[in-house]
Amino acid sequence: MEMRKRRINILLFCLCLFTFFYLLLIFMPKRKEKMIDIVGLNVSVARKFARDNDLNLKVKEVYSDKVRKDIVIKQSIVAGKQLQDKDTLTVTVSLGKDERELYKKYKVNELGMIPIVVYHEIEKVDEPTKQEDGTTDKNGFVRTVDAFKKDLQYYYEHQYRMIALQDMVEGNIDVEMGKSPIVLTFDGGYENTVKVIGETKNGELRIDPDCAFGILESFKKQYPDFQVTATFFVNEHLFGDKKYNKKILKWLVENGYDIGNGTMTGADITALDYTTTEKEIGGMYHLFEDLIPEEYVSIVALPNGSPYQVDHKNYDAVLEGTYDQFHYQTYATLQPEFGANVSCFDLSFSIDFIKRIKAYHGDGVTDSLENQMQELEQTKYISDGHIKQVVVPREQKAQLRLDIAHEVITYEP
Repeated sequence: MEMRKRRINILLFCLCLFTFFYLLLIFMPKRKEKMIDIVGLNVSVARKFARDNDLNLKVKEVYSDKVRKDIVIKQSIVAGKQLQDKDTLTVTVSLGKDERELYKKYKVNELGMIPIVVYHEIEKVDEPTKQEDGTTDKNGFVRTVDAFKKDLQYYYEHQYRMIALQDMVEGNIDVEMGKSPIVLTFDGGYENTVKVIGETKNGELRIDPDCAFGILESFKKQYPDFQVTATFFVNEHLFGDKKYNKKILKWLVENGYDIGNGTMTGADITALDYTTTEKEIGGMYHLFEDLIPEEYVSIVALPNGSPYQVDHKNYDAVLEGTYDQFHYQTYATLQPEFGANVSCFDLSFSIDFIKRIKAYHGDGVTDSLENQMQELEQTKYISDGHIKQVVVPREQKAQLRLDIAHEVITYEP
């Protein structure tokens, strides 16, 4: 009995001792951290440190020609000082260079129009053509080699820089300040857009220098800052070269070009039933998955613009469906022409029926490529040079999309 009481007393003593030290641990003033040196670090470090140490953080932003954006220039509490609860830490953070005067100089406006130019065939001819711009047929589907080279020279000299169609649609426009984005597309997969004339001893493709792709590669070497790229929309015959089709596709995507869906046969979608529409769209995606899995863009160049309206019964099959047990989804669709498209940051921008400029002479006045490009000089998109910023004149801010993930900057022109 005496032994039992002794054990109980020991147990109670241990319990009291444990409780004492536990309460001491809880209520004993915690040793505060010392201030660290955050000058030269990203402002996110300051935010985390202030949060972890129960500090009131104040951020003062200033422009700096020497310190990169979001880097801490100065801190109010010196490094090594003992911190107290609710201390106020003020950090001066760089906004980067003050580029507002440059915005005015270059008339930066990322709500400007973006030309998406559509080509079909590129043909070499020995004699001058009847069309002033070098188009060889009345419908403008065939552009001469010389005319295409002049087009590219015009784009470069008028401060255009190429971007991928997918990047334009997604708002990833990486163009230096003062320059304008332009997108090139090729419909139909004609042999003279990508023409193989053999292979090297190493098995590399030899490309005809006078096909569209050969000309683009030549310009890429001549003007590295042109950012040469394009999207090729093909049908089931791809580029009409059974021997090299697969190699061509792989070569294109490995060298900075994109492959898009031109539908299986180019049939008018309004003349098809729903199931056949799924075959037209899904059949191409299925083919791409076999040849270049996950290396194509889910964008459809609508045949002659059909079905013309988003509420057409077959348009849902363009956007999503199943063919041969393969499920597909389309991200965006393209018109064959109708002019430059609004900026991807514009409130009215839509990924359905995106407009393009057809590369042909037309009537030589209103609808020619030359005339449309000249008209764009007053309304075109002009970049601020930062892919994660959108800069517009202050009076146009209300026209911006509300779902933009980029930082928005406005200025007085």
